[in-house]
Amino acid sequence: MSWYSRLERVCILYKYTTITQENSQNNNENKFTSGGTFFSTEELESLMGHAYRVVGLRYFPYLDYSRQSDQPPGTAVTPKDSLDFRILTTLAAALNFTYVMHEQSEYQWGMRINGRFNGMIGELEREESDFCMIAAPTPERLEAIDYTKGYTPDVMVVLSLKPTPLPESLSLIQPFEGKLWVMLLVSVVAWGMTLWLLQGAWQKMAGGRRVELSTALLYSWGALLNDPPSEPPVNVSGQVLVGWWLVLCVVINTGYTSSLVAHLTIQGRSKTIEGFRDMVERPNWKWGSEDWFMSGVPLEYFSKHTDPLIKKIYKEMELLQVKEAFKKVVAGGYSFISFKNYAKVIIASSYTDTFGNTPFYIGKEEIPIFVVSGWGFRKGAPFHRRFSQLMYRLEDVGIISYWTREVMARRVRENRAASAPGSQIVLGDPTMGDISHRSAPVRYSEGTTVPRERNRAPIVTAHEISINSSGMKLNKRPMGRQQLKPVHNGNSHTHHIQQDNLKGQGKKREVVLGLGHLQGVFYFLLMGSVIAFLTLLGENLAQCCSSPQ
Repeated sequence: MSWYSRLERVCILYKYTTITQENSQNNNENKFTSGGTFFSTEELESLMGHAYRVVGLRYFPYLDYSRQSDQPPGTAVTPKDSLDFRILTTLAAALNFTYVMHEQSEYQWGMRINGRFNGMIGELEREESDFCMIAAPTPERLEAIDYTKGYTPDVMVVLSLKPTPLPESLSLIQPFEGKLWVMLLVSVVAWGMTLWLLQGAWQKMAGGRRVELSTALLYSWGALLNDPPSEPPVNVSGQVLVGWWLVLCVVINTGYTSSLVAHLTIQGRSKTIEGFRDMVERPNWKWGSEDWFMSGVPLEYFSKHTDPLIKKIYKEMELLQVKEAFKKVVAGGYSFISFKNYAKVIIASSYTDTFGNTPFYIGKEEIPIFVVSGWGFRKGAPFHRRFSQLMYRLEDVGIISYWTREVMARRVRENRAASAPGSQIVLGDPTMGDISHRSAPVRYSEGTTVPRERNRAPIVTAHEISINSSGMKLNKRPMGRQQLKPVHNGNSHTHHIQQDNLKGQGKKREVVLGLGHLQGVFYFLLMGSVIAFLTLLGENLAQCCSSPQ
């Protein structure tokens, strides 16, 4: 090869892959951004089949791939149907380029250590890859790479068991909160003592029968139970005090009676865990997350946060595999910290039956630790602007949001079909499903090409599956020819929820109170009898000690 041919290749490579600092100082950056003489219109529209090296990490629904089991980490992978793969195939068809995708060998997004990044960001910083997928920007990362916003980021949530039914024996005390019960007890004692003091002062001035303290306390207690003594105080001050106490008793009795009826007919449930504070305030509660979760931005969020609550969560967090985490959640007393869309797919795929029942509950408190999510590019990549332009178009017209819902629904259907009887796939595996993404380019008027899928199997759409915080809800109408089968994971809590769902279907019946509803009052009577017996023993003991020998 002649020196001229070599020089020509070097010039072409330089032209398509880098912009030097000298060009930026000479104001060639303005030419590039404005479509000036640095690149012609033809060059911007087509990348001439250039092959780019893409690095990524598996994080469904944004990116998924398969790797040969005998291949070491860092080798080429085969992309699966996911959001980033659809965007990538769309851009490849529009800009005429090819790519080779490989998995990051360390399975790290990237953190700065001793002044240099590791993981995906490190590969872009060292220019070992051209761009990466599903990355979040930070001030430190933006110093080393270029970035493009692609889609709305996923949020961090807390996953726990659904509320469990409270014991029926507690129905007598459930109508009021603990603080109200304490206030009532204090009010009964305080009012009784006030009545006793007032009557004592009146008895010293006017004479008459002395009122004992026990009598005053029983008077306040009887009035609260709608059974006041038949002999009210004779003095005006005592009558005024009793009158206001009776007003309080009417209000308290009305509220308690109405709330008691509701708690006797509808069994109460424990409180849900909505976020970090609810989780930490539970006694003897534990929590954890996946090992890959604590890397990159999530690791920075927990390790650098100044809030004592976040510090406590980070200090006591367990790192484990997703299957083990779900087993601990099912066992109770445990919460799983993860990303919302990622957890939704796992729950709807492996832990939800055909009635939409699932034992898991996703807290309503969403923690947005990412500002945006998108792709990272090596610093100064000339194709960065064109990629960003097309990705913004996809986001503006709503295609990315639609693809996100569609990818999740399809994966749920594929996972549930794979977990049917006779399948070798294990429930709870979020990497199940292998769906090829076929597309025929459709040319829009302004030159942008997006894929149109054809010859595809029927998919589960938003009209057929609605994935929310409680799992997956199925419509009554069938979905194509394939019906989802119940998922059995050996959890009695799931069976209990399903039985409650079945009982609630059909014609409503009147609730007839039984022993289960009113067992609390019998426990209360037993407790009172025991207290009376112990009091009798105390009286007899006191009488024996005070009587002459």
